[in-house]
Amino acid sequence: ADAAFAAATAAAREQAAQLAAVAAERAEVQRRLDAAESADAGLRQQRARFDEWQRRLAQEQAARDRAERNAATARLGGAGPAVGGSAAVRRVIDRAMSQIGVQYVWGGGTGRGPSRGIPDGLGSPLDRVGFDCSGLMLYAFNGAGVSLPRVSRNQFNAGRKVPISDLQPGDMVFFQNPGAPIHHVALYIGNGKMIEAPYTGASVRVVPLRTRGLLPQATRVF
Repeated sequence: ADAAFAAATAAAREQAAQLAAVAAERAEVQRRLDAAESADAGLRQQRARFDEWQRRLAQEQAARDRAERNAATARLGGAGPAVGGSAAVRRVIDRAMSQIGVQYVWGGGTGRGPSRGIPDGLGSPLDRVGFDCSGLMLYAFNGAGVSLPRVSRNQFNAGRKVPISDLQPGDMVFFQNPGAPIHHVALYIGNGKMIEAPYTGASVRVVPLRTRGLLPQATRVF
């Protein structure tokens, strides 16, 4: 009887130890779950704050774009003919700035404004109206009496060459991949910024002057 009692007691102790181990393991698993849930909630809150910040940035940028576009349009409406000098440069920049937000369309744009483009296989069918990069330059410079060639690599030779280190507002800047022809043109507007019609799916916009692929010479018309 004593031996049986001792065996039962030992078994009970072993079972209790096992139960305690299981309870401790369950507690640890629950702690990890709680931590994961807490971290996930924190991540959700962090993402929500980031999304809200992005939304505010987009709203602020849209407001700046509207203000710049409206100001340029107003200056154009009150300005007389501009055929040279600083007045012509101002007219060219304002003509480009007045088109902020117009969609990119490959082959689109004339001296009179946005136009239907050429289907490019990237979402630019013929029923879309807008500008491509060189089409925006056509429109901008036409306002100061300058008829540019149609494509960017020909626009590169439409004025005198100046080094990028001497860049001034109204200069055209060009971009080229190694071993390939010039593929993009934009208009430098000062303060380290340029205006461009960038690519299918985007719109005419003002951005910091990019250096990747930037040719070391710009083209100055005035």
